[in-house]
Amino acid sequence: NTCMIKSVDSIENYLLYLLNEDKHKGQDIIDNDVLDKIELLQENAKQWKQQQESKQGHRPKPLSVVLSFPMGTTKEEFISISLEKIHLWIRKISAIDKLALDDNDIELFVKSIPYVAHYKESNPHVHFLVPKIFPNKKSNSDTYINLYKYKYSDPLYKISGWSTKQKVHHKQL
Repeated sequence: NTCMIKSVDSIENYLLYLLNEDKHKGQDIIDNDVLDKIELLQENAKQWKQQQESKQGHRPKPLSVVLSFPMGTTKEEFISISLEKIHLWIRKISAIDKLALDDNDIELFVKSIPYVAHYKESNPHVHFLVPKIFPNKKSNSDTYINLYKYKYSDPLYKISGWSTKQKVHHKQL
């Protein structure tokens, strides 16, 4: 299992790459209506930005989170396992920021996250475009969360089978 978190400069170019069959030869490309879901995600970020007192800065772009699985993970299980891991991560985020989200809220949020999965028996992996705007039931509003912060990224590494320490060591090798 590996986990990568990175920013996305151009969502359009990233999606073109993810959905390009020529660049993913020998892989099944599976998505969850990614184009429609990304539109909703961008609209939500736009609405959140318009409600902010400070109009400086950009609308928050989603973060690319890639979960990879060991060779031999079946086509039937790698997406469901990755969705479970994202669910657990969102639950952690809700607890950290006291968003008061229950499992049903988290399930709806996870279902709204766009993804593109690439299945090749030797390298099954899923690319999620995770929004930085989260529902907050406690305040009854949306909350911006900087997912790059260690307190958010490290739980995902641990859920996916890595610690940040292991991740850095692996990159050094």
